[in-house]
Amino acid sequence: MTYDEYLAVGLPIATGVIEGACRHLVKDRLERTGMRWSASGASGDAQSEMSESIQRLG
Repeated sequence: MTYDEYLAVGLPIATGVIEGACRHLVKDRLERTGMRWSASGASGDAQSEMSESIQRLG
């Protein structure tokens, strides 16, 4: 990432906060009561969630 360019146009770069939120959301999603996930199933679900979130922001 080019932090200096992002800061110059006023974009936030608080990656620690963003990473923490992502970790929390993924954990909440995958650890629902009774849920069991394979690695490929969890990865596919995470990609789907990310794609939907990006579309909402765009």
